[in-house]
Amino acid sequence: MKNHNTNLELNKEKILQQGMLTEANINFYADIFDYQFTTANRWAAELPKVEIRDEGTEPVLDTASLQNVLPSNQLYLSSLTELAAIISKHNPGLNFDHALELLKHDSANAGIIESLLIMDNSKIEQLAASAGIGHEEFLFLVVNCLKPLFIALREKHYTADPETHREKTCPFCGYYPDMALFSGEKEGKRYLSCGLCENLWAYRRISCAICGESDQKKLEYFSEEGNDRYRVDACHTCNGYIKSVRLNRLDEIENCDLIIENLMTLPLDVEMLKKGFSKP
Repeated sequence: MKNHNTNLELNKEKILQQGMLTEANINFYADIFDYQFTTANRWAAELPKVEIRDEGTEPVLDTASLQNVLPSNQLYLSSLTELAAIISKHNPGLNFDHALELLKHDSANAGIIESLLIMDNSKIEQLAASAGIGHEEFLFLVVNCLKPLFIALREKHYTADPETHREKTCPFCGYYPDMALFSGEKEGKRYLSCGLCENLWAYRRISCAICGESDQKKLEYFSEEGNDRYRVDACHTCNGYIKSVRLNRLDEIENCDLIIENLMTLPLDVEMLKKGFSKP
């Protein structure tokens, strides 16, 4: 996986100048990115056995086979504890003891992965309540714990052409996109980036990346005046939105770090929330 800390350091001053994140916030993300990079490399050396579906069947990863082995996997348990310690270090009021106990059980892990993939927020809220922490904190812990594993699994098992998939969910793991980009050529292709395994795949230019709405009258996009690098695609059917990076013709897609671009465009999130849209 990409070491996002490299690009975080390169863009640190720009992010701070926006006033959305503080030096302490940047240090927190730096620790999270270090954890993700190191843990993904650990997973790559000892991946659990999972079911990979036949070519042409999506998503490729059979998550049911994964959730059955996680609770007894020592790397999963140790990395989960390590991540909780990192979050608590930067947020001293948070206590993850109950969450860590909950995540050691088969039924909880099965519920979490399934709920993530179908965006079942009510189930996640129920699990968060059982863990004794807020919904956002619980989701942050779970997603960032699973992300290094899902990235390592994708890098090991997924070799499909990103141009062959046209659905709104990830062809490898089935999760939803959290950012998009447009390639630099004229009428550039649109790609979505998975919020879990960081996969990149082609998607229709005129279609909601969240619900699939394709009626142009129900779609809208926004951009900052004087800055054509970024745009936000919004949908009046689901009231969702996704931020996009527009590359120029000299930019290479693989060099675009959408995780850092997400941090660099936080003011756009604020504006979209004011307009009544939400990010799933």
